[in-house]
Amino acid sequence: MVSKRKPPVSSKVVLVRCFFSAASLGFFASSVGWDLVPGEALAEGNAQRPKAYDKLAREITKTIRKTVELEESGASLSEIRKSGDPVKGYYRELLTKYDSDARVNGDESFISLKDTFQELGNFYRANGPNSRLTEDVRESVLSKLQSIDESLQ
Repeated sequence: MVSKRKPPVSSKVVLVRCFFSAASLGFFASSVGWDLVPGEALAEGNAQRPKAYDKLAREITKTIRKTVELEESGASLSEIRKSGDPVKGYYRELLTKYDSDARVNGDESFISLKDTFQELGNFYRANGPNSRLTEDVRESVLSKLQSIDESLQ
């Protein structure tokens, strides 16, 4: 008889305990193995992004930027967690509504959002959930957030 095994608890613990919500979400993003191949619909240029996606993407970039800048200013761990906490809900919404939406998943902003979450996840997986971002990672994340904002205009 084959028993069904539950997923390891450690991944759930990382989602709950990670000091920066985006880090835990980035860990999840890298563990589900998102592929970064653009969708065909936007490549053809005839699909329109949903306005709700634009609003969600702006909220994600605003919240991550605020949290990264708060960390850079030397804020406490609890302040950083509190600032980044809304990203968890935004990330779930992004996955459930738009990961399979051809109008969105090939868009530059969506690909950059996934890259941002993956970069944060890779950093925190390698350095631990309580690590402060290095200057290189911080600049890379802020640069990606800027390109997302520009592509949403």
